[in-house]
Amino acid sequence: MMLGDKYPPKISLSLSNKRGDMITDFVDNIHKAVLVSEKAKGIMEQAGLGPEQVEYLPFTLKDRKRKKVPEPYFIANALQSFDCFDWDRSEYGLYPNKRKVVSTSLSKLHVLEDKVPKDAMFFRLGELKNRILIRSDLLEKLRAADCTGISVAAMGEPLF
Repeated sequence: MMLGDKYPPKISLSLSNKRGDMITDFVDNIHKAVLVSEKAKGIMEQAGLGPEQVEYLPFTLKDRKRKKVPEPYFIANALQSFDCFDWDRSEYGLYPNKRKVVSTSLSKLHVLEDKVPKDAMFFRLGELKNRILIRSDLLEKLRAADCTGISVAAMGEPLF
């Protein structure tokens, strides 16, 4: 879902006082939004993630002391979603009285890879749209460029 029309023109987000003060390329947050530096955004764009796949929404990042971080940051809003949840191999709970609606108690995720287009690198899980999936080759490019703060779990590993 595109957010640009509803997105305020100026928004700032601050790092938590309870965490470290290291500024990273991927900013951990309680909302599970993908917050990326300009460096990470550039790598994602070079990998082919354009406006059809990802909406990049700018924001100002502030450190723990509420000082503006000079580098631009973006919310990377995945626009594509694919129904590819592997109901047999994943570990999850269902919402009561709702058939096939995964609750937030997802503990291990497996996907049916044949349900994901070959060019999909960064997308939402169709059955649980707040879950963002990233293909391993894109992850390798981000790591090769020394992007910091990436927090991911491989398919089948316990989710945090």
